[in-house]
Amino acid sequence: HNSVVPNEENNKNRIWFINYGKELQGLVITNREIESHYYDIHTALLNVFSNYSCTILILEGYMMALMKQADFFYLFDSHARDSNGMPDPNGTAVVMKFANILELEQYLYSVSVTLHANLFEIVPVQLNICKASEQKRKCVKDQEYVLKKRLLIENEGDKQARLKKASEYKKRKQSEETDSVRQIRLQKLSESIKQKRSEETDSEKQIRLQKDCESKKTKRSEETK
Repeated sequence: HNSVVPNEENNKNRIWFINYGKELQGLVITNREIESHYYDIHTALLNVFSNYSCTILILEGYMMALMKQADFFYLFDSHARDSNGMPDPNGTAVVMKFANILELEQYLYSVSVTLHANLFEIVPVQLNICKASEQKRKCVKDQEYVLKKRLLIENEGDKQARLKKASEYKKRKQSEETDSVRQIRLQKLSESIKQKRSEETDSEKQIRLQKDCESKKTKRSEETK
């Protein structure tokens, strides 16, 4: 299930990096000895919360988030639930608080019976927060490193050939675009430009405006020749 949930989430000026642990599978309610590769819910929860504070619980398609903070356990369920956390078509998303792991297990037993869903998967999650500005600086440094490395081994002829090849490839790809693909590309380009400009510093903005001004002057001088 790691493929259906993101590894990175950008929220305003923060970036959340998400690392996933080993997935555990099992049965919530077991009246007999289960297969060796399956866990009972008690053992699975103990294993996860001994190393992680957050996890995703998938109960036969129903996804919930679990978190341990201090000595309490919390469950977030985005599905329609009543005040007791039970399925209700007129309900809302809920956050449940449990005093200990046994209370959490008892709640999961009740939900499992109500939904007729017994098979569960637990995916441990580790969240790391990074400021967008810090990540941007890291990306800039990485780009500068690649550029410097390229300049050291690339002569002027190689550079011109590379730029020409890149330009021809770009023109060819754009000429093959359908109208809908072109609209999507232009929309993404516009959104990307807006995003970059919203994150730029005052000095970066001044440099950009100066370059735009110089570019316009160059075009005008070429048009008058």
